[in-house]
Amino acid sequence: MCKDDLFQLQPVVQLTDSEILKQYETLCQLVSNWVDDEISRFEDKFGAAAHDTEASTGGGSSYVKKVLNSVPGADEYLVSTVIHMKMQEAFFGEGVILFGLDPGIAGLVLSTQQHMAKLQPERDIATINTWRSETLKAMATIPEMVERRKMMLSKFPTDLFHSLQEILPGLHGEPESKKQLHRDTWDDLLRIGLGTHQQDAESGGLEGITSDKVPTEVQYDGQDFKWGFQIRESELRHQWFKLDLDPLQHRGTSNLPAQFPDPAASPPGFDESTERIVTDYLTALRKHAERILRYKLPASALLSTPIEFVITMPAVWSDVAQAKARTCAQNAGMGLGSALYVISEPEAAAMYALDAMDPHNIKVGDTSVLVDAGGGSVDLISYTVTTLKPLLQVTQASPGSGSLCGSALLNRIFQKFLKDRFGSDESWDDDVLEEATRRFELLIKRSFRGAAGERFMVPVPGLLDNPGKGVFRGKFLLTGAEVEAIFKPVVQEVIKLVLGQIKATKNFVTAVLLVGGFGQNAYLRDQIRAAIGGVELMRSPDGWLAVARGALMKGLASTSLLQFASVSVSGRSARRNYGIDSTKPFDISIHDWSHWFIKKGQTVEEDKPFRLGYTKTHWVSYGKPSILTVDIYACADPDNNGAPMYLNSNVVKVVELNADFGLVPKQKLLQKVNPNGVPYYEISLQIEVTCFSAYTKYELIHDNINYGAVSAEYV
Repeated sequence: MCKDDLFQLQPVVQLTDSEILKQYETLCQLVSNWVDDEISRFEDKFGAAAHDTEASTGGGSSYVKKVLNSVPGADEYLVSTVIHMKMQEAFFGEGVILFGLDPGIAGLVLSTQQHMAKLQPERDIATINTWRSETLKAMATIPEMVERRKMMLSKFPTDLFHSLQEILPGLHGEPESKKQLHRDTWDDLLRIGLGTHQQDAESGGLEGITSDKVPTEVQYDGQDFKWGFQIRESELRHQWFKLDLDPLQHRGTSNLPAQFPDPAASPPGFDESTERIVTDYLTALRKHAERILRYKLPASALLSTPIEFVITMPAVWSDVAQAKARTCAQNAGMGLGSALYVISEPEAAAMYALDAMDPHNIKVGDTSVLVDAGGGSVDLISYTVTTLKPLLQVTQASPGSGSLCGSALLNRIFQKFLKDRFGSDESWDDDVLEEATRRFELLIKRSFRGAAGERFMVPVPGLLDNPGKGVFRGKFLLTGAEVEAIFKPVVQEVIKLVLGQIKATKNFVTAVLLVGGFGQNAYLRDQIRAAIGGVELMRSPDGWLAVARGALMKGLASTSLLQFASVSVSGRSARRNYGIDSTKPFDISIHDWSHWFIKKGQTVEEDKPFRLGYTKTHWVSYGKPSILTVDIYACADPDNNGAPMYLNSNVVKVVELNADFGLVPKQKLLQKVNPNGVPYYEISLQIEVTCFSAYTKYELIHDNINYGAVSAEYV
């Protein structure tokens, strides 16, 4: 097969071996899908005579006719083989280093590359690859090359279909079939044909699949572990563990994960706490990023350039979960204190989505609901535009919301569908499930639109033909109605969240912005559009990368690179009431159990500190106080009755602030004497609170002197 020849290519854009393999596998899936459809269409056209008449062979060779008559599935195999052989010959054959390049020139480039490696002083692999890449880039723009590629592309489908005529004559001369194959495969062919593979000078190759995203998954083997794409599809792994940092997150959330558990998920073991899993994963991610930077940049540049990390968190996480995540990131070597940037996921997505919108369509007062529909969760947040220039400035219009109803649930529901239909078959096993799920993940889930007449061929290798269950030659037909039934429970959960966020928003909602990988699905888009009525629905370009790109924009804007600060969040809506013990004298008519310094729904300004006054007494006989403790409480107020006057079941302690008073000089402490003549210190202090996107900073203030950060222990 031409897969082996792919690894001889060194064309224009530098890719890893595994990226080329991934693209090749995707291309094969597309070709296979096209073959499935054409075989089904061919059989529908010729019926029972498909394998035993002149129609099926078009009067072709007796050998081909004999094979088609005697071997089940031979026609499909031959079609797939012919397509791959022709692609190999045209695109991936020996000496093809750039599609459309004359073989003589290609040989000269290869020879030059080989001799360059022998020059003194010795050139490293990166230098040689860069020369080759730049040379081929230039060649690809030569007008003669452009015309040659056009000619080859226009000629290739005709040659291919002449070859296929011997097997399936019904294909010959049918324009729609040619268009379908062209649409499904040419982009992938050119992406591989104009891509290149590179070698890591240290290890001989950058291992693993190259992707814009990597699965949040870990698998342990003693003290060693695999992560992301290193884990094979059939192996058990820890997944969704990030969300386990917040045990309260599961309250009131979707029950779909419980209804459709992942058979590949393994629970944490005795020595595998959630914090350890998160820390190990982030450590592996950091080391991988640094390794890539070492390959891409000179050592001197890396040594002189500080590296800063930005992490994101779900909108609905509690304070304790945010603190745990920061600790895990710090333990993973991603920076300490202010060197580590933290931002909520929907806020990051909103920054990217709003920046990508046409500024001429945005007005002051416009309110948008941002829906970040990803693989694990769906997060929502609302913003109102307050200023257009010099920056697009927005303020949060309502508290964020979210639930565990991402697109990963579609795979689980599909797997349950398969087990219910085929689980009792003797030939059913994990390999069948894995192959079918792969087709669902790569093609069906991403392309399903809910249009009339949609159907998909799903590979179930090893299952015996069963007309009653729709299995024929190792595949079964999945109807659009069956796919819609898989999508419906998840989509309904998402719609419920969207309508709830619109209802909770204080202002009139003008638009819903849909981002995230799941947010790119056409069926989800159309169902949300129908549910929200006259509210405009928009999707941002590259929406599945909106969180990562928005987080990067936020991190860059927080530095001196002000040109990246195109969108600014001036205020956020508090999800809970926050308060401290009241120190006022008790009055039964007015007494409030605590001082609520932030009310639920209140707009809290970004990076604008405020101070909490607090008074404590301490006996002089006990000596100068060293640590003073202030407890902060929160009330979720689920029924929106307002902050309570007294302690109740909805009020919980969220953080214990321990102020180091050892830095405060003794002479600055106010000393008093009580009515019994016993001296005591009356200590009036202030806690300065600064709220950021996904964390809060506390500092000790006494006598207008800032004594630095206060230790915050979340509970």
